[in-house]
Amino acid sequence: MLNFFLNKKNISIGIISLLLVFYLIINYYETVVDKYNQINDEELNSIEVENTFGFHKNKWIVVTSISEPTAQCKNLSSISGFKLLVVADKKTKKSWNLDNTIFLSVANQENLEFKSLNTTPYYSYTRKNIGYLYAIKNVAKFIYDTDDDNAPIVNIEEYFSFNEYDNGLIYDCSNKERIINPYAHFGQPQIWPRGYPLSEIKKNYNNNYILGKRKTSIVQQGVVNGDPDVDAIFRLTKSMEYRKIDLYYDKSSPSFQIPLYKMSPYNSQNTFISYRGFWSLYLPKTVTMRLTDIWRSYWAQRLMWLIDETISYNGPNAYQLRNPHSYLKDFDDEKSMYLQTENLIDFLFKWRCNHIKFYSCMIQLSEDMAKENFWLQDEVESIKNWIHDLNLVGYQEPLIVNFENNGIVQKNCAHKFGDFDFTRVRYTPNFQKTIDSINYNSKTDENINLFNFFQNKCNQFNIDLNYSSKISYTSSKLDFNFPF
Repeated sequence: MLNFFLNKKNISIGIISLLLVFYLIINYYETVVDKYNQINDEELNSIEVENTFGFHKNKWIVVTSISEPTAQCKNLSSISGFKLLVVADKKTKKSWNLDNTIFLSVANQENLEFKSLNTTPYYSYTRKNIGYLYAIKNVAKFIYDTDDDNAPIVNIEEYFSFNEYDNGLIYDCSNKERIINPYAHFGQPQIWPRGYPLSEIKKNYNNNYILGKRKTSIVQQGVVNGDPDVDAIFRLTKSMEYRKIDLYYDKSSPSFQIPLYKMSPYNSQNTFISYRGFWSLYLPKTVTMRLTDIWRSYWAQRLMWLIDETISYNGPNAYQLRNPHSYLKDFDDEKSMYLQTENLIDFLFKWRCNHIKFYSCMIQLSEDMAKENFWLQDEVESIKNWIHDLNLVGYQEPLIVNFENNGIVQKNCAHKFGDFDFTRVRYTPNFQKTIDSINYNSKTDENINLFNFFQNKCNQFNIDLNYSSKISYTSSKLDFNFPF
């Protein structure tokens, strides 16, 4: 009888214990839900953002924005398989909101543990660096680097290569050119990308390639139709007043890869970076916004030679219609680019790493570029913080395979083709119209009466407004269309 009561008592205690545990679980869950319901998106810290929304995708899109959600951002947020991350600055409204998007507000950023926060300025395009680190921390394997005024017009999951190897064209490393104009490959040899040395723009394009199996580039740059990434000199000399550039590339042109020991500038506007290249995402803070991604591209390409990595260019996959702004202001921001690019390229081709660890080479190159006044000394500390944060989020440091210390010199790039079958080929694109333009949405000051503006223009060229509701007229002095 005693044993019966003891067993019954033990069973009762067990049931009570289970009920207590169940009660505690329910109570904890309700507390978490209540807490979540009491805060808005801007108050979420980084951990709450991750756990609440479950952003587990490994393909990310990173932009920074100070505007309300643009049509392009809405397009980006709807791309299947990708998660859009928008990095705020102090000018960005706290109410910024868009479905299927992580909005990393200034408050969210301040709750992160990155040392880069101490060296990343506000009111700066380089706030993207915080977004890159956030994406890497949250298991990103691929990052599409772009802007809030740019959106792809094709399926980027099919456009970019996600595989370790693919087949295609490699620019023939036996060509004597050190710097490649990628726009020529896509049918626009008279157009040059921002950051391309001005001394090279009149040189003929060499269309010799290697065709075969290739290791997929860690940076894949897409060219953009519409108003592509050209410098202010091109815009000031090639476009007409009150008209926007509207250019197109040969969409049938295949992608091509820049081999080791060749270079080409790339930007941060339509760029796909795989995990192996995440170290190269860093945007320098001590140069102008018009220079930061260009200097990044040259700095990164020089370091790629140490680890057998490359960049490649893909045909047009996006259309960009830039907001009206001062090209003279762009010119002013790009002055050091015009004056220093050739010197930087010469420096990079002569530079050698004295270390056996990749991050040590990153720091050495950053220090040496500061000594040569390509950027300020503050950049070195910022890059050290970037490396610290890469380690913090668990990013794996690349291994050097082409050592340059102890007198070991760079290999001939042809050694890369020894592992695979390849064929030398010539490729000629379908050449496109070099200069075209479309009307600005707004041509005049808002205080000017538009009817009087049109009437004066018509009177100037003897055009009768009553004759036709839509007239195109061209003269040696002016090219404009009605209606505007």
